[in-house]
Amino acid sequence: MRAPRFLIAPDKFKGTLSAREAAEAIARGVRRAHPDAEVLLMPIADGGEGTAEILGTAWNAERRNARVTGPGDAPVEAPWWIDPSGRAVFDSAAACGLWMVQPKDRAPGRLTTRGVGEMIRACVDAGAREVWVALGGSATVDGGIGMAAALGWRFIDSNNHAINDPRGDDLSRIARAEPGPALQARVVGICDVRTELTGPHGCAATYGPQKGAAPADVQRLDQGLTNLRRLMGGVRFDGEGSAGGLGFGLAAFCGAKLERGARLILDAIGFDRAASASDLVITGEGAFDATSFQGKATGEVLSRCAALGVRALVVAGRVDTHRSGLHAVTCDGHGDPAQRLEDATAAAITGDAPTGKPATGTRNRRNPCR
Repeated sequence: MRAPRFLIAPDKFKGTLSAREAAEAIARGVRRAHPDAEVLLMPIADGGEGTAEILGTAWNAERRNARVTGPGDAPVEAPWWIDPSGRAVFDSAAACGLWMVQPKDRAPGRLTTRGVGEMIRACVDAGAREVWVALGGSATVDGGIGMAAALGWRFIDSNNHAINDPRGDDLSRIARAEPGPALQARVVGICDVRTELTGPHGCAATYGPQKGAAPADVQRLDQGLTNLRRLMGGVRFDGEGSAGGLGFGLAAFCGAKLERGARLILDAIGFDRAASASDLVITGEGAFDATSFQGKATGEVLSRCAALGVRALVVAGRVDTHRSGLHAVTCDGHGDPAQRLEDATAAAITGDAPTGKPATGTRNRRNPCR
């Protein structure tokens, strides 16, 4: 009898484990339960932090670094990857990530995406003909004007004065936008959310508060983004609200094509072929809930497994969704998060009660390999 085959394909557990670290912890749990198992690790992402490394690895790309402007103006060393065909990729969060900003300094209207534009320029100057930008985890809400300024766009106020180093708080002041030189590369934005640019469900209202915006700040930023859309001809793009409107900026200023991250990434890493050859696919993320099925990587994994007829298991820090036939276990509690994830995986596979509180409405004691 052949050994069981497991495909380990988790997203990051935000704030605790990277996708790679989560995959390694899950794999240890699998091997505890099945020492003879064949285990393939395939960390995943949907456009948020860690996407560039996953794609760069899948492409056999070379990792490089660029020194660029961080969200609060201090220089940062940001990694990016380029493959032999001239295809480059980086995380926007490497240049303007929320994780870079101390909680007391979080004020999205005063922070900048300039570093993202500098990253794009570094890729193009190094010979990239295609630049993929993973959108997610930003500290900013500026519609991409900081990025655009770094690429040569000029923003003019109603007094015909240039707005140097524009930021979110400057959005309402812009009366005219003048294009910079044409970018000699195709740009692709990898979106992890479907948020609109403006309105009650726009990026300022939805994500501004967690980035440090008070209610008055949210209102001001939303008004500014509305002004920006008007200046750019009223255009709309699917995924435009990603990364504080950086998705809109990439599309409007760079002519970027915005792609749904989870689908694009799973295709790029060959997920379907690996899943089809597996007896069980194990995925996971920090918080697994209804939004996981709205374009996120874990939801895409489960949808594909269902279509392929492959069993799947979710292991998450928190599970808060009810779906018929869903196998999900939690690994919440105290102690080392990697150890908790390992323990929960081993317990789920052997049929024992998982660490933490089981998710209501899931069948989490059944051995998915039987």
